[in-house]
Amino acid sequence: MDGNVWEWCNDLYCADYYSKSPQDNPQGPLDSNDPEEPGVEKHVQRGGSFLCNDQHFIRYKAGSRGKGETTSSTNNIGFRCAADLNN
Repeated sequence: MDGNVWEWCNDLYCADYYSKSPQDNPQGPLDSNDPEEPGVEKHVQRGGSFLCNDQHFIRYKAGSRGKGETTSSTNNIGFRCAADLNN
């Protein structure tokens, strides 16, 4: 699945989380930790946006993992709603 905005995720961003997380259904770290900006709370962002291109960003696929300051807001960040279907 591809979209036209970066998607906010519930998980806090921790640079090395996946190297030490559970293999099955990781729930995300309890604290945010970005070595580039210590003390700034960040959440994971997935996907890419209409502003991405091959020369500017290389992480613009649905499986891409970025980061964003929790209080930031731009026109290329959104969210996805999902629900379980009861059939």
